[in-house]
Amino acid sequence: NGQGVTQDYKQAKYWYEKAAENGNAMAMKNLGVLYENGRGVTQDYEKAKYWYKKGCDAGDNSCCEKLKNLE
Repeated sequence: NGQGVTQDYKQAKYWYEKAAENGNAMAMKNLGVLYENGRGVTQDYEKAKYWYKKGCDAGDNSCCEKLKNLE
């Protein structure tokens, strides 16, 4: 959340990707949010959908909702 340090979305993306590679559904959702909102990355709804789908498939219901809202 950046409390106590400067927010760095590119660094966050790096760590979210590492966690997502290990099956962390929350990290998949967070990657989707970065791509949906263009934070630290170029806004890309297809990549956002990709990460929300992976998170949904991993059992994160909030990813399923976010995916539904983008379709």
